[in-house]
Amino acid sequence: MLIKTEQQSIDVYFADTDHASQSGIKKLLRGVDAYLKADEKKMYYEEKGHFIIGSGVDIMLTQGDEEFDDEFFIGTDDKPSGKTLSILHNIFDTFTEDMTQRFINRLRFSHILDNTILEVAGNHEYQKRWSNDSVLKSIRKQADYFNQLCMSNGKQIITLEDYELMSRIASSFQQSKWSYLFDDTHSSKNVDIYYQLPIYSTINGIKTKALLDIVLVDHKAKLIIPFDIKTTGFPVKDFHYSAKKFRYDIQASWYIEHLRHWKELNPIISNYEISRFNFLIESSINPKNTCLFHCSSEFISIGKSGRKTVYGAKYNENNVLNVHTEIQKEVYGWEYALELFNWHLENGFEIDREIKNNNYIFKLEWK
Repeated sequence: MLIKTEQQSIDVYFADTDHASQSGIKKLLRGVDAYLKADEKKMYYEEKGHFIIGSGVDIMLTQGDEEFDDEFFIGTDDKPSGKTLSILHNIFDTFTEDMTQRFINRLRFSHILDNTILEVAGNHEYQKRWSNDSVLKSIRKQADYFNQLCMSNGKQIITLEDYELMSRIASSFQQSKWSYLFDDTHSSKNVDIYYQLPIYSTINGIKTKALLDIVLVDHKAKLIIPFDIKTTGFPVKDFHYSAKKFRYDIQASWYIEHLRHWKELNPIISNYEISRFNFLIESSINPKNTCLFHCSSEFISIGKSGRKTVYGAKYNENNVLNVHTEIQKEVYGWEYALELFNWHLENGFEIDREIKNNNYIFKLEWK
């Protein structure tokens, strides 16, 4: 049986700031500045196309057409980008702040005064060497997009090309070896498949949370099998590079930990075994080869506890043997990240703990 989490519960999950998520504490490993500035924008409004595509695919697969229509508005293919996109959103938000949706739907870019456009464009330092007439001409060319904002009712605007790409990627998932995860007719009475499962817990006194794309519970085999859906902009076979770069080991291990807590609170499945974590991957380049990457125990262990630096003998480029060379860098897991997060909760996020503990003094040496 397919069990879909209601959108209201998903919205509550993302709005919640009382519980720490793996994506949040993971940023602390790069320092306080990275953690605090992670959501800062260079402009008033910015979009990350790959996130939008990935989100659309997730919704298509786990929430269905109705929810997709509630989240996305398919507009024209001539969608602006960069500063022009930001300017249009800034004008829209400013102009419609106190309007009802009924009036917003009737608003058109022709109603916007030139002075308003020039003021917002100036705040964005848009084409500073251009004349006012040239700036206005350039921005007003994007009237169609502004008018779509007025009609979209707050939905994310995508192009028809974006929609078709999302559909091809979702279709590839649905026609893969793992199609049973997306088709209720394939599931047996002994299998429950949860979509977008939110789990709240407490680890070492800190409130935490996780949102799992897919959790399959096989009551006959007494197995719990987690899956995460990812869309990559690179060839599928190269996913292991992205997994290390974006620390998906932390994500997988964090989710496994929360699944343990979840099953302990559910008497029917409390004695079930949690299977290895799986990433289902498809590429936006040429979506036709959905692959599954299952996580090794070492991958999960590093995600949780990290690994220490290893020194050993190694020949350098001059063929000279160095007997004390770093051959494996230290890697931190979520246990360290969560402990670091707790330290900052108690001591503030103004300065990195390492700097404070060293009293601003470090030894400079050649390693």
